Parts: sequence; C-alpha cells; structure tokens
Amino acid sequence: MKRLERSLTMLVGMALCVGTVTAATFKKYEVKSGKVTYRISGSSDIRGMTQTLRGKKRLIFDQYGFRELTEEATVMTTEVMGQKQVSKSHRIEFRDGTKVTVADYATRSCMTMEAPGLALMVKAAKNNLTQMGEEFLKGLGGRKVGSKSIAGYRCDVWVLKGMKECLYKGVPLEVETKMGPILRKEIAVKAEFDIPVSASDYKLPDFPKQELPPQAQAMMEAMAGMGEAVAQSGGASLPAGGGERGAFETLKAQSLQQLGLMRELNACLKKSATAREANICGRSFSQKAGTPFEPIERWNDGLKREATQNLEEILQVESCIRAAKTMDEFSRCNE
Repeated sequence: MKRLERSLTMLVGMALCVGTVTAATFKKYEVKSGKVTYRISGSSDIRGMTQTLRGKKRLIFDQYGFRELTEEATVMTTEVMGQKQVSKSHRIEFRDGTKVTVADYATRSCMTMEAPGLALMVKAAKNNLTQMGEEFLKGLGGRKVGSKSIAGYRCDVWVLKGMKECLYKGVPLEVETKMGPILRKEIAVKAEFDIPVSASDYKLPDFPKQELPPQAQAMMEAMAGMGEAVAQSGGASLPAGGGERGAFETLKAQSLQQLGLMRELNACLKKSATAREANICGRSFSQKAGTPFEPIERWNDGLKREATQNLEEILQVESCIRAAKTMDEFSRCNE
C-alpha cells in the first residue's frame, strides 16, 4: 500500500537521480554538501483501522548530491478492534553516482543496483537537475505558491495533487503527502550546508548481499523509459507535453503493477489461518515489490477481515486507473 500511495513522491525523487555521469558534471542540488535531520509523522483512519506513524530521517550529501545517504527509522502503531500492533522499519539508502545500495535492518540484508539510464534525463536538462526538477513538477501540474523558513533556511513551497514540498536550492526541507485519509509528513528540524563530509558519514551496516527482485528490476527499467522519452525529445528541459505524458504512463504502469501484487496478497491472506501463514504472504509480497518486510505477531478472524477489506477497498481504484488517460484523471482515482 505504501508504494502506491507514495508513487508521486518516488517519481519526483527518481527524476532527480542519475545514470552514467561524473561528479565533475553532475549537480542534483545547488549547494555542495549538507546534513539534514527530519522528523516524520503520519496518520490514517480506514474502515475503523487507525494508524499512527512516528520516526526520524537523515540526509547526508556532498559533491552537489553526486553522493548521498538517506536513513529512515519509523514506528507504525496500528489499532484494530481495540487491539494494538507495533511495527518498526529501519532502512539506509546510499547512492554513489550511478550505484545505489539499500540496507534493510528488518531483513538484515543489503541490495545494490544501478540507476537505469536516468543519465539521459540529465543530458536533456544539460546537467541542471534543480531546474529540471521544477520543470518536472510543472509537467505534473505543480505550482510554486510561496516560501517559508524551515530549520533556519528559506525554501520555496511547491504544491501538486496529493503532495507539498518546500525546497531549498533543490534540497527538500519539508515533504507532505496526502492520499485520501492517509497523511505522511517529513520536516527538517536541523540543517547544515557547505560543511565537511567524510567517508565515515556513509558507513553502511555489514549485512549479507541480496539480488534485486525481478519485479522491482522491471519497475526500475520502466523508469528508464521515461528518461529515454525526455532525451529523444531533443529539448534542453522537460517538455510540457511529452514529459507529462511520459511521467503519466510510467506512474500508471507502476500503479497497476503494484495493484496486481496487492491482489495476490489479498488472495493469500484470505487463506491464512495463522500469523505464520499471514507472514508468508507478507514476505512474498515484500520480495516481489522490493519493499521491507514487517512481520505481524497476531492474526485472527477479525484482523483478517479488516486487512482483506482494506485491500479490497484499495483495489477498487484499479478500473479507474486503467481507464485514466491523463494525470488529472489518474489523480482523481485516489480521491
């Protein structure tokens, strides 16, 4: 569910990543280095199931973002029919040029991949990724609505359907996403820029290496198709029409793929009589989707009913998404 709800956020972030480029030519941010600490919060209330999210995140980068690390640790409290369940997530993502490594504390594993062909987008933007990020936001219907001060820095506020960002020289100081009753917010509580960053700041845990799941790899390759479309346009920046169409088609395909995996998960959970069986379903879904696995401790008929009903409610948007022909139509499917 999280992957679908945050797909717009991930697309914008991926649009600002790189493929095969060098540190001498690449600029993701307009500031050379930085360290930012965020507070994470969130909530939802779906069919009597309430969730509260709390956590923290840190961003470290140098070489104008050629190297960067993000670490996120969250605690999700879910209450259903008077019963509470707490799940924790802790992940680190480190990108050094084209290579991305994800360390997951839940599975105690590391996964390394190459950013697929997004250097084409850099080429189309003539290496000005901050400008390209703004063009991309505009292509999705976003608009700049003002500015405000966060953690001692003045940032520009951007708004688009279901999302709000405040950017300081391309660095997000606040990100808020809202899909129906589900709200998630990240806000910087401390920020430092143009400071020394050492190799020790990028230290990763010594976890065993894992291969990227085929479904997740296919999704990465679909993102590369958007970069191809931008590069073939021959424009110096993201085209207003073609770029929006490429972003829409990629987002639609990605959402339908995730809905397909959710349909499999729902069918599996309906057959599960124990927490062990439900966890087997969840682990299979996580492996196929390339998301962290968060095991549950309790499972009964009431929890099964709530879980499957919530999934079925989400799956109702599938026909709407399949019929959508524009980004605006797609956005309305999630209202």
